[in-house]
Amino acid sequence: MTNEEIKAKYPNCGFIIEAEGGLKLYLNKPTRYSLSPVMAKIGHDPIIALEELAYSLVIPEISDMKILENDDLFLSILAQLSAIVEVKKSTITKL
Repeated sequence: MTNEEIKAKYPNCGFIIEAEGGLKLYLNKPTRYSLSPVMAKIGHDPIIALEELAYSLVIPEISDMKILENDDLFLSILAQLSAIVEVKKSTITKL
C-alpha cells in the first residue's frame, strides 16, 4: 500500500516509524485525549507511558505489531515515540 493509499484509507495516520528489518508502525496523529494519560506518567515511568501511547495510536491493520510485542524492537523506537510527545513551544507577549 502506498503512502497516498494509506492517507486515503486512514486520514488520521500521521506517523510511520520504521524499525530494524523494515518493519513499520503506522500511528494516528495524537490528540489531547490520547496524550493526557501519557503526560501524566511520562516523568514517573516513561517507557510504560510511551508504550501506552503507541498502543493508543497504532493502526494495527497495517502495522507490524511485532514492533510492540518484541522488547528489542520496541526499545529501538522509543526516541521516535518521544518525539511525538514533545510539546510545541509557544510564546506570550504582554502588551
